[in-house]
Amino acid sequence: MVCVIGRLPWSVSPGAERQVPSSANCRGRINCVRPKASRMEFRKNVGGLDRIARVVVGAALVTAAAVAVFAERPGLAAVAALAGAGLLFNAATQFCGVNALLGIDTCSRERS
Repeated sequence: MVCVIGRLPWSVSPGAERQVPSSANCRGRINCVRPKASRMEFRKNVGGLDRIARVVVGAALVTAAAVAVFAERPGLAAVAALAGAGLLFNAATQFCGVNALLGIDTCSRERS
């Protein structure tokens, strides 16, 4: 059960230290505590050809960013550098947040 105090969500927990006044959105006097912050689990989900492609495209984008700097195109350089760095980071950590949200896993794991 979750009750709301102002705009902050609180989860109901028996024996909690914080007492909620009856004027709150919870019924009567209920012990409420803040829920623990959820963390995104960083399990490997990038591997194989996907990882290699991210390294190649990321390196190409970083190179394109360097060329754009010399061509005095700072906007293009910034976008290419960020995109390339993101792909290289994904390849290095073997984790992609978009893949995690979409449920895509390209890592080869031994199936038992």
